[in-house]
Amino acid sequence: MKKLILIALASLSIISCRKDDDNYNSKSPFEGTWTLSKNQILDGKDDQILFSNNQLECSYKRTCVFVGETIAITHFKSEYSGLPCVINNIENGKFSYDDASKKITFKFDNQFGQYSESHYIKLLSNNEMQLIDSNYQYDYNNDGIADKYIMIFNK
Repeated sequence: MKKLILIALASLSIISCRKDDDNYNSKSPFEGTWTLSKNQILDGKDDQILFSNNQLECSYKRTCVFVGETIAITHFKSEYSGLPCVINNIENGKFSYDDASKKITFKFDNQFGQYSESHYIKLLSNNEMQLIDSNYQYDYNNDGIADKYIMIFNK
């Protein structure tokens, strides 16, 4: 009986080491292709949804592809109403993430030089990422408090 218990404990320790190794080698939670699915405006006081819009129009569609520390954002457009979306432009750059502040920063180079933008992560799961647009400084519901613009992406 004691021998059986020792074997069981040894097996558990091997399994737990493998689990630690898997976590250590796991990919970044950002890794993959994310598609903008919805924009929302949340009340600055209590995060109640003031506005929600599914991204159906080509001019709002975009995908973000994260690989390692790089990002490629593809913006779409439609030449005429009812025609399929086509690629408008692609921005390639790098990103960094500060887990303590939940801040993600994108850095891009374009014909005018280098620029960066930062957003805060409201939610990050295996299949959903919600970014708070840090440049949004509007009071959508006119209550005297700046509201939050949220971009919701899905894998």
